[in-house]
Amino acid sequence: METVPDQATTVCPHCDRAIPAANIDLHSVHCLRKLEKCKVCGDMVPKQHAEDHYLNTHAPVACSLCSETMGRDILDIHKGENCPQRIVTCEFCEFPLPALDLAEHQVQCSGHRKPLN
Repeated sequence: METVPDQATTVCPHCDRAIPAANIDLHSVHCLRKLEKCKVCGDMVPKQHAEDHYLNTHAPVACSLCSETMGRDILDIHKGENCPQRIVTCEFCEFPLPALDLAEHQVQCSGHRKPLN
């Protein structure tokens, strides 16, 4: 098996990646002309797709359940764990209802529960 000697690298000032020194000039021209660093996540994205990247990855979105606006990256967690309108189940009667109403429902529901013998 042939081993490749360690190549000297240079950090590209545009994308901050270590590039083999022999390729840095060609890389820099291509990188500066074609790529752009996302101001939100720091990923390098093609300039022609930068707006799509922002809209599909970072633009604020409204929760379809409660209409609260948040970053797209936390929407799934919000809907599954934090949204006051997410559907949860009463531990006593197993009735599905919005999380916002659960505490009041369970107070009333637990008062109507028959004691276990």
